[in-house]
Amino acid sequence: MQIVKAKEKIAALTSDLENNMPCNSETRTRKDTTLENGVSNMPIRTATKRRQETMTAVSAIYGASKKNLKPAYDGMFDTLQKRCKMKDLTNYVLGNENLTKTVVSEHYKKELKDFEKSKENAERSIATFYSSGVMGKRKYQSVRLVLSMTSSKQGGRTGILIFPCCKVPKILTYNNLVRELNKIDIGNVLEINKEYLSDLEMDAPINGAYRDLREYLPRLAKFYLSTDRKHALELYGKTEGTFLIALGGDGCPFGKHESAC
Repeated sequence: MQIVKAKEKIAALTSDLENNMPCNSETRTRKDTTLENGVSNMPIRTATKRRQETMTAVSAIYGASKKNLKPAYDGMFDTLQKRCKMKDLTNYVLGNENLTKTVVSEHYKKELKDFEKSKENAERSIATFYSSGVMGKRKYQSVRLVLSMTSSKQGGRTGILIFPCCKVPKILTYNNLVRELNKIDIGNVLEINKEYLSDLEMDAPINGAYRDLREYLPRLAKFYLSTDRKHALELYGKTEGTFLIALGGDGCPFGKHESAC
């Protein structure tokens, strides 16, 4: 009778459930698993066995099967993002080079392409072109090159990286910049008619353009009123929204009386 009971206990201990799923036991202490540079510190066989035990247990909890393990993966990730600190999750992703390249880099590349085509990058490019005066084509192209490229070990040029496989965003090419500038409605700009200059004594011909102030001044006032600013524009103590227009020679309206009108 005692032999039969002993056999039943042995059979219970060697059942598939006990073999596949780890159980808590005061007499069984496992070495803790840690990751070093994204790799388990366990021997290969031990690490493989623990992964299998984990998948078996998690599959039973979340209703996964051998043909469909997605519920198990979803359940583990849901638990991680709810129970794990964001700093630790970040370290897990960045600690694995392949995972970093696949997840972070691919996501960044998509965001980079979207940004380079965005309105924000167009405005950034225009601001660069007009910083400290108009740059001109050659200088703009040089600045664009310096901002996004660096010398490579092979002697050529390569994109500046802020992260593996993550290049800094480039400002628009000069041709694309010109297209964006041409889209801006600046009103009517008229060329100076040479007939107007026929009676003037000049050493060299004058080439240029001008605006009709009747059309330009309301447009300029609208710009000032709609632009975000910390301080309201106040002219000579006038109330906000009041504009004073002065036309004249050099120094107007702060010059001498004979040079201002």
